Amino acid sequence: MIYVCELCGYEYNPKIGDPENGIAEGTDFEDLMQIGTIGLVKAIRSFDRERGTCFSTYAVPLIIGEIRRHLRDEGPIKVSRIYKRQGLILMCEKNRIAAEEGMGVDCVSGGELYTALKAGFPAELICFHGNNKTDADIEYGITSGVGYFVA
Repeated sequence: MIYVCELCGYEYNPKIGDPENGIAEGTDFEDLMQIGTIGLVKAIRSFDRERGTCFSTYAVPLIIGEIRRHLRDEGPIKVSRIYKRQGLILMCEKNRIAAEEGMGVDCVSGGELYTALKAGFPAELICFHGNNKTDADIEYGITSGVGYFVA
């Protein structure tokens, strides 16, 4: 059965995981809509006009992040802690090699920035993407001596 969104007229299939769609197998569209709405509410509550960004620029990554988090946590594939730890070790090693070669590194979160600094990566070669960051993340980047901020 196909539903039509009352707000925008978009036609959607309630089971996004149908084989012909190939996305989020077994996940109800209504569940994703609810999770996306939670992301929208979080964006509305935390949006700061003083930063001078457009609301959609701020909200869309939060909504997508909520949906990805749901699919990651509730999806059929679970990543064990061992693999997560190995991924962290590999990221540290990548940062160490990049530092040895005099290359820069991009960090998109406070956690990635922390990891790069703990791996001994020179702060002046770090490019920290500042879109949708908390004041604490930006302050951490500034106090750490990050070389570049990208908005």
